[in-house]
Amino acid sequence: ISGILKNTPYCEDVLKEISNVIPQGIYLHELKMQGRICFLRGAVTSLDNPEEALSDFIRHLELGIFKNAKSVNIKDGLGVKEFEFQIECE
Repeated sequence: ISGILKNTPYCEDVLKEISNVIPQGIYLHELKMQGRICFLRGAVTSLDNPEEALSDFIRHLELGIFKNAKSVNIKDGLGVKEFEFQIECE
């Protein structure tokens, strides 16, 4: 049992880490865990440079408990000044 639990991430740690690194202008719509993979779906509402804001967020995720963070989908908000994104990380 301890071998199984050793590889299972604690949801408390995941939520705490995300709350510590998420910048203003980025909002999460969904957080899903499948095994050791975490999926984050949300929107960037930064008017200056949404791509840079998302890039900084991913970099800060990797400085903490997350590894191999990558954006797997980015979509323009279709007339709205926001970009939707999906990030996958371990």
